[in-house]
Amino acid sequence: MTWFYALALSFVYLIWPAVASKFWIRPQMDGFYILSLILSSMALYRAEVLTLPFTEWPVWLKMESAAWLTILSLVWVTLLTKPMQKLVKMKVPKEGEKVRTPSMEYASSLYGRCAFAWVNSLVYLRYRRPIQDEDLPELEPTDQSKYSVRKYKAVQKKSFTQSLFMALRRDLIMQFLCSIPFSILIVAQPYFLNRIVKYIECKDCGAPTYENYAWVFALLGCAILESAAQQTVLHRSRRLYMHLVSICNAAVFAKVFLRKDVATLANDKPEEKEGGGEQADAAAAPKKDRTMNISNLVGVDIKEMENTVSYLHEIYGFPIQFGLSTYLLYNLLGAASIIGIVFMVITLPIPGILYSALNKLFESIMGIKDDRMDYLTEMLSAIRIVKFFGWESKFVEKITAARERELSQIKKTFVQGAVANIAWSIVPLLNILVLILSYTKYYGHEITASVLFTTLSLFNIMRSSLDQIPWIIMGSMRAVVSLKRISRFLADEEIVKDTTITRLDGKARVASAPQDHPVIGFVNATYAWPNKEQEQAAETKAFKKEPLSKRIKGWFSKKPEAAPVEPAAESDVVQERFKLKNISADFPVGKLSLIVGPTGSGKSALLLALLGELERLEGHMYLPRLDYDEIHNYERGSGIAYVSQTAWLQNSTIRANILFGKEFNQERYDAVVEGCALITDFEILEGGDATEIGDQGITLSGGQKQRLALARAIYSDANVLLLDDCLSAVDTHTGKQLFQTLTGPLLEGRTVLMATHQIQLTLNAASYVVVLEKGEILGAGTPETVMRSGWVDRVALATPIGDDESEVSTLDGEEAAKKAKKTDVKKRVAPKLTEDEKKEEGSIPFRVYKVYLSAAGGWPFWISLFLFEIFREGGNLAQNTWLAMWANAVARETGSFVIQAFQAVVPESIALSLYSAFGPKNSGGYGIMTMALFGKGTQESVNVEYYLGIYTLIGVVQMLFNVATNYYAMVVGNVTASRVLHAELLYKVSRAKIRFFDTTPIGRIINRFSADMSTIDEQVLFGLNIFMNTIISISGLVLVISINMPAFLISAVFIVGIYVVIGILFVPISRDLKRLNSNSRSPILNHFNETLNGVATIRAFGFQDRFLSTNLTNLDNNNRTFFLLWSTNRWLHWRVDLTGALVSFSTGMLILRKWDSIEPGWAAMSLSYSLTFTMQMVWVIRMYAQNEMNMNAVERVAEYMHLEEEPPAIIEGSRPPASWPHAGEIEVEHLTVKYAADTPDVLKDISFKIRAGEKVGVVGRTGSGKSTLAISLFRFMEPVRGSIRIDGIDIGKIGLHDLRTNLTIIPQDPVLFKGTLRSNLDPFGEREDRELWEALRRSHLIPADSAPTLAPVAIAAGSSSNSKDAPAAVSPAGSIKGSTSGDSEIVDPSRITLDTAVKENGSNFSQGQRQLVALARALVRQPKVIIMDEATASVDFETDLRIQTTIREEMAEATILTIAHRIRTIADFDRVLVLNQGEIAEFDTPYALMRKENGVFRSMCERSTEFDTLLALAEAKEKKDRQQQQ
Repeated sequence: MTWFYALALSFVYLIWPAVASKFWIRPQMDGFYILSLILSSMALYRAEVLTLPFTEWPVWLKMESAAWLTILSLVWVTLLTKPMQKLVKMKVPKEGEKVRTPSMEYASSLYGRCAFAWVNSLVYLRYRRPIQDEDLPELEPTDQSKYSVRKYKAVQKKSFTQSLFMALRRDLIMQFLCSIPFSILIVAQPYFLNRIVKYIECKDCGAPTYENYAWVFALLGCAILESAAQQTVLHRSRRLYMHLVSICNAAVFAKVFLRKDVATLANDKPEEKEGGGEQADAAAAPKKDRTMNISNLVGVDIKEMENTVSYLHEIYGFPIQFGLSTYLLYNLLGAASIIGIVFMVITLPIPGILYSALNKLFESIMGIKDDRMDYLTEMLSAIRIVKFFGWESKFVEKITAARERELSQIKKTFVQGAVANIAWSIVPLLNILVLILSYTKYYGHEITASVLFTTLSLFNIMRSSLDQIPWIIMGSMRAVVSLKRISRFLADEEIVKDTTITRLDGKARVASAPQDHPVIGFVNATYAWPNKEQEQAAETKAFKKEPLSKRIKGWFSKKPEAAPVEPAAESDVVQERFKLKNISADFPVGKLSLIVGPTGSGKSALLLALLGELERLEGHMYLPRLDYDEIHNYERGSGIAYVSQTAWLQNSTIRANILFGKEFNQERYDAVVEGCALITDFEILEGGDATEIGDQGITLSGGQKQRLALARAIYSDANVLLLDDCLSAVDTHTGKQLFQTLTGPLLEGRTVLMATHQIQLTLNAASYVVVLEKGEILGAGTPETVMRSGWVDRVALATPIGDDESEVSTLDGEEAAKKAKKTDVKKRVAPKLTEDEKKEEGSIPFRVYKVYLSAAGGWPFWISLFLFEIFREGGNLAQNTWLAMWANAVARETGSFVIQAFQAVVPESIALSLYSAFGPKNSGGYGIMTMALFGKGTQESVNVEYYLGIYTLIGVVQMLFNVATNYYAMVVGNVTASRVLHAELLYKVSRAKIRFFDTTPIGRIINRFSADMSTIDEQVLFGLNIFMNTIISISGLVLVISINMPAFLISAVFIVGIYVVIGILFVPISRDLKRLNSNSRSPILNHFNETLNGVATIRAFGFQDRFLSTNLTNLDNNNRTFFLLWSTNRWLHWRVDLTGALVSFSTGMLILRKWDSIEPGWAAMSLSYSLTFTMQMVWVIRMYAQNEMNMNAVERVAEYMHLEEEPPAIIEGSRPPASWPHAGEIEVEHLTVKYAADTPDVLKDISFKIRAGEKVGVVGRTGSGKSTLAISLFRFMEPVRGSIRIDGIDIGKIGLHDLRTNLTIIPQDPVLFKGTLRSNLDPFGEREDRELWEALRRSHLIPADSAPTLAPVAIAAGSSSNSKDAPAAVSPAGSIKGSTSGDSEIVDPSRITLDTAVKENGSNFSQGQRQLVALARALVRQPKVIIMDEATASVDFETDLRIQTTIREEMAEATILTIAHRIRTIADFDRVLVLNQGEIAEFDTPYALMRKENGVFRSMCERSTEFDTLLALAEAKEKKDRQQQQ
């Protein structure tokens, strides 16, 4: 009946393929054939087919044998034929998408999948040539990230861990099912070994029969099947981990878009958060509450789960292996086995307890790693400011200190691991002693070679299973720590979509129907910055319990104990976060609305509140978002466009940034480019709009970045544009053009909300104005209402924009030329700024190995380690040799070897008569002659205690060498190498030229310090040590087998030849895949960092899905290389295992051929070693390949050790005087500068001289070379020609440290570091607090009468402000009225102090406040030369005026170069330098240049709205200078 059922399945399979696929017909048939083959083989074995001659077989046995051959042929066909595949539609690739060949894994036959034959084509391709990413086949559809994420979302619950296991349950079940055959087959080999050695021990079995040879063949088949099962379960495990990576990575990435921005994200650079968040003292925060580094979650934590998940089947297989081994041991040893097993189980927890202590160390290491990566990311993100101020050494010291703490903890884990290994080595030795003593002494049994070596083989299986437990425990601890960190991050509070969605008419872009609330605006709304630290503090306080002793005392106390009055903690003094209070505003649809107010008043906070970035405490907010509906067009986004004050750009081309995923429309694109004044920039840039702008647009000026971000917003389909002070970073006439664009036809009918300080330019064109002060609306209405109410100072309003001036083209006489050049500009081929990550080809060169060998301690260390390994392996060989000698001694005493020799020499007839003569009579015992000649006695003459004692002594010595070797390798060599390589890498990166950072994504650098350094910390020396140990082990193994069976050397030559061929094929493909895998990690980190930096902008546009999709694509690219890398490992293992099976087969056959001469001990030892030969050879090839892959990390680190360095920091013998610069005179002669050798000149043969103490303004169109001139003074680029002299000293001939620490720059993009204001102003601790307070006052960051004696408190930075006439805690309103307070006696808790916390990137300060801190930082240094690079662009006019007053009065003796966009800032300077396309256009006093007809500077002043005012200021300055000269 069963065969009829199989026939029916076959018909279904052939006729209805779809049904067969649905009901798994093919697997049923395959399983049926294999099961039939097993049952038939068992029936034949029971029929003693191996012992009967063929001529004596009955008919039924012959028929059964024929059926067996038929089934075998069916199984063979099943193995070789491919399953029927579904017809799948060809995927149409998107533009720019790579077309890959489909994976052949699921289309392969059963044999092809078990033997990994589907990898052959890739292996052979690599043998012919190096493979590239395009050569790799596509992942199977079920292995792609989107499929795993879809499964996760389908079962997602509150608990991430539970959801993860539910999503992976099918993979886990398959892993478990695949582990069962492997766990059974691995125990079968000792059984076959026992049967073969038992035959050798047999005294009268004669020559080997078919059955004896059958056991050897069974050993071969078992090895092959075991390998197939093992490779299958390992392959399944790697697939499981790949799915886990996809889910965890995607979940973390998706959480970034949902998580509340609490201004504590590492690497997060939120857009300008004016108004600030609470500034709790970060240094005082509990360790457990600190925010983790998100890059570590992706780059390290997920990686930590790899080994645990990949070897999870060891946990499943442990009870099966342990149970079967126990059963076989019981059959072999009887009741003695129970004693040994019980003792083994009792001693099992001892090492586990020691290993459990490592858990806290793992958590500590991850925390310290977070610190190190935070410091590193902070330095890399602000590398320009670090180099400007010469702070490289400070950051290197800070990062190195964290690294030393990390290495100290790593060292502790290795030390504790060594202690645990001692216990783990002693316990098995004690188990063996107890087992043998119980068997021989307690039960009085005879121990033979078959019993001894079979017992040891089974015991080794049990021990191996137990050995995996500590590693699984350690790995599980790391995995649990990492999983908890990910779960904790995913459990963070999310933003709430509490916006009331309003509707706009798609055509008219107005409110779709009359409503009783605003379409865009607020009603009595109050908002605060999300603050995780404050919430945690509140929760901690709420759940704080009294000590148990006090509670017990209270229960028995008769009178209630008065509650102690605790003094308020310093952190509890300030609970008030910065808030937008009682905001009500109704922004008109389709019109321009302005949000104005002094620095720190909450303008940016208001825009972010509209976007949902702030926490709503009360009231309502209304916004017509398109992405909050269940059904919407994801490609269009939210219908909102947002331009942050600090422009966020992607590391791509200019065009890609403008399009931002939208389809290209030539007409619209040209209009936007012209309207945002980018055409001239395209002409200057070598690649036009195809120019790559680098990480965060690092190659562009501040004005270019701002205009690019604005162009992105205008090009979008958004109906509502939120612009945060987008005119601050551009010059006056460019600002005027941009504003004309904002009020022109490109934005007609679109709602624009703009926070700005440019009141004079923008007020007249606005329809609605909101005036903010200290988080509250001072007033709102039309411009006339605002002016009439006195909420702003009266300003000279701009001339109304006429129809002819509202067109996109606004520059005088330049339109035709620009339009003519436009097409040509865009057709130019742009040089690639960010090159693809370099992938080496071929084997790892010896120079890379030499780097690591030297770092670990050089030849003395490696020679010592080699000697340690020889002694360790010698001890292991001595143990097994001693056991063989013991078994041989027992065999000689019991006569088994003598009997075999006797039978080989004496004829059979004589031997039988002798047996009959000396045999026992009448059931009596053997005679004395029999016992003497034939050993028919007992083992009384073999001293068990002697052999067991020596065995124990050797075991203890071997254990000590084992521990000493591991300690010496991992604690001495590994930690030393890690320290040296990290130090050299950090030094080289910190000393690299700025061009390196312009062309290299930060994620690529971070990858070296995170993933690559983790490999160096944990795997490189470990792998080299195992490789060395395995080579020595194989040498000893071959030596033992060859001594006993010299003929083995003949087969060994061929076997080694096979191994060499396999190695030649495997090593190149594994090396290339490892390199591709390492390179494919960088895009994931780059995309993560880029997304973190722009999360507010991405959420505003509503393009989260597109970024999530990009992340999944990056994940697939990484998973593809990972999966193929481990698939090639499985390819290797199968072939090496197959060859190794031939080794054990050859050994077994040789033993049977020498049955009459080989001693049982040596036979058992040789056969045992032959079984381990396979694994040893696997490890040789695999560890060689693994070392090549691990050394790829060293290679990548070593690559950065050859970076082009900046000139020396200090040049002894050419150091300037201590008082330099004493005057501040600057002389530039024929200066020509370019960014790189292959780029055009940026400054072109310019010469000028600035007298000591002069205040010189530098102006020019964006891209004219202003910022390049500034950074040339700091030697960021070495001049091609010419020189710069300061006080007569050529700055090109002194060290960079001496130069940069004596100059000061206030950069265009202010950068603050995590810490406090004190650490930002004086990172080296060289100044007194009094000087720091004075700098804060002079920069107008704090009121002029602030008292430094106030207790430092953590406050909301954004709520601080200044006022000329106001009391201490009140900010000046700038151009805003009503900023004073009458209550000056009350200490304002929001006052900024030196201990005010500064979060990552200064994210709890507004953009204007960050610039004021940067100004204060410069004032602290009291330099003679100051460069101000548009330093006051983001502050209001009145604060700017005060800063300029401070500069003129308190820095009268300093030479100041100011790059300014506001001409009023430099109108009364001594002279003005006008640059145009890298050349000096004009250089004279402001008054002279303003009076120059057709002058460039005069035209710039005329384009502004205040020419008369500027002329008056310049004239007053001119008169004052003349009076002083007289």
